[in-house]
Amino acid sequence: VIAAVEGPVANLEATRAGHFIYSQHLPLPPGRYTLETAVLDRETMKVSGSKKSLIVPAAPAGVGISALALVRNVNATNGPVEDAEDPLQFEGGKVTISLDDTVKSGAGNKLSLYFNVYPQEGVAEAAKLVLGFLQGGKAVVRGEPELPKADATGRIAYIAAVPTDSLKPGQYE
Repeated sequence: VIAAVEGPVANLEATRAGHFIYSQHLPLPPGRYTLETAVLDRETMKVSGSKKSLIVPAAPAGVGISALALVRNVNATNGPVEDAEDPLQFEGGKVTISLDDTVKSGAGNKLSLYFNVYPQEGVAEAAKLVLGFLQGGKAVVRGEPELPKADATGRIAYIAAVPTDSLKPGQYE
């Protein structure tokens, strides 16, 4: 997929200072995948790339959950969801995920996670969320936030915002 950024020269500096966000979704059968990305700066002919592994699990019986994604930002939207197949859109917004797996700790900072819950028919009301963080295999934070109601497609979109002031620097699961 090739996506070019084009626009008036007057916007060049703002474009250079900004972030380029490209979004495309596609249905994948269960399996292990590698996402490879590359960016070419045509002016300097420099190329930058990255590689990320991901697993698409088979749909479980009862309740399924998507992969957890770190949130870069959420853009508010009005009206109905434009693309019901896009797992990053929900009633009221669209999530842009972060490909960086590092977050800032300390007062005023938050770790924002996004995921979807896919309950089978008749299970949505009984679905319960338990959210926890482990460090070195030991539980350090645990909560049971209430899930919102499922949307018209039966999916529950959820954004968790966890303050990081009580989290010590380090690796978490």
